[in-house]
Amino acid sequence: KTMKMRVLFLLPPFIISLAMAVPPLFYQMYNPTLFYCSLNQYPNNCEYDPEVPCTRGENALIVQAVTLLYALLCTLIVIIFMV
Repeated sequence: KTMKMRVLFLLPPFIISLAMAVPPLFYQMYNPTLFYCSLNQYPNNCEYDPEVPCTRGENALIVQAVTLLYALLCTLIVIIFMV
């Protein structure tokens, strides 16, 4: 019984993490920034300069915002249930 509860407790974060990390690989959203690779458009800041076309990761900023909102929501849920 405790093993089943442990699996039910540990499996959802693993599945959600994979579901949010793997699809950007297929849409070329992981691109180099100054020090590391992240969800970003390429070349850097191409969305702000109309003369520079974005060649990769057109929707990377939307995925980045959704990931941030998910993290904030999870943090909010943890804080609410701790009180």
